[in-house]
Amino acid sequence: MKLSAIRNRAAAAALFFLLLPALAAAEWASPFLWRIDGDQPSYLFGTIHLADPRLAILPAAVDDAFKEAGAVYTEIPFDPQSMGRVVQATIAPSGEGLAAILPEDLHKRAATVLRNIRPELDITAFDGLRVWAFATQLVLLEAQLKNPFGTPLDLRLYRRAASEGKATRALETIDEQLAVFGDLSREEEINMLRDTIEYLEEAQAEGRDIVEEMLALYLAGDLARLGDLLEDTMAGGSDTGLNERLTRKLLTDRDQRMAERIARHIREEPETVHFFAVGAGHFASAEGIQHHLRAKGFAVERVGLVSPDNR
Repeated sequence: MKLSAIRNRAAAAALFFLLLPALAAAEWASPFLWRIDGDQPSYLFGTIHLADPRLAILPAAVDDAFKEAGAVYTEIPFDPQSMGRVVQATIAPSGEGLAAILPEDLHKRAATVLRNIRPELDITAFDGLRVWAFATQLVLLEAQLKNPFGTPLDLRLYRRAASEGKATRALETIDEQLAVFGDLSREEEINMLRDTIEYLEEAQAEGRDIVEEMLALYLAGDLARLGDLLEDTMAGGSDTGLNERLTRKLLTDRDQRMAERIARHIREEPETVHFFAVGAGHFASAEGIQHHLRAKGFAVERVGLVSPDNR
């Protein structure tokens, strides 16, 4: 039946949602899934912290690994108390909102970037955020507005694990993640925002959607090019020392720390199938989690790939 022949809106909507899972599954070409051999296998799954219809259905290999698992790990805990602490940490102290502490030129540029994302966006709606929180949200804002009621992939995995009676655990604490930005000086926060705005201004001028590019590479399973794009987003900016420190704190140090904890969990509970869901960027460099685990003696292979560049 052709869609043009369907005149009932409810029927057309129902057909759309019936087709959506098939479309979503078809676009997810090669998931970032690694198998860790042991008494029982365990799995590493590279996620992307987005809510997008193309992520609605897990690829069969990932779904099978998830079903097999007795314990599911995300980067941080997703219980309501922990999420409340994250939200609270992004709120600026009274009198230290964006309008109060940003240089006038930077405030105007930020307002323009927001209007270029959506004309109705007003920077005053973000005034109560800490500068680092505004900078990090700005990058993902367009993608979030496209799917305002969606659930990010990591949170969906957590909720599914809980509903299926699996153990739900985290590889990091809320404090450890917040510490990445918590010790930035005001000047460093402003420099971070300035670099972010410059990057987004260039992307908007070129008609690029950086998050969409990342999502496309993620769905394609292209770890090498995803790593290159992440490196490009982290490398620019006027404060080289700050960029290097943020890269180390966001990726390098955390990759090593999470790998150590993954190794410990597997060794302490060898009879359990563990499923570790961590942002794909933590696998995208030569010092990624899977490489740390191999150095610790674990046999780690990417599922479904035979290319020597499967990392």
